[in-house]
Amino acid sequence: MKYAELDNKNHLVGYADNATGLTNYVAVPDGTDLPPDGTYYYDAAGQRFMPVIDDLALPVSPGAPSAAAALADIIRAVQASGVPGPGSLDWLAWYEATVDGNPNLQGGSQT
Repeated sequence: MKYAELDNKNHLVGYADNATGLTNYVAVPDGTDLPPDGTYYYDAAGQRFMPVIDDLALPVSPGAPSAAAALADIIRAVQASGVPGPGSLDWLAWYEATVDGNPNLQGGSQT
């Protein structure tokens, strides 16, 4: 067992062998290998780490019927700006590989 050190926004910023001196932390398995560079945050409600994706807080068309429609809105917004924000392309690749390509996940393709 080791401890993930979190900043004031719950971003992962380090690891420690014990919690002594840490003010914001969560216990994690020894094999945890997420980069401690602030690119992941701890979601306490879901009890998991999630990628930080600040630039994807884009408006979704009202009444978007599915995750696929919301994703399409994000893609259009990124394409319209001409400059994807930090992490956009990584997130889109992750989404396509894990969510959209997996029919067992909500919003996944059924084909």
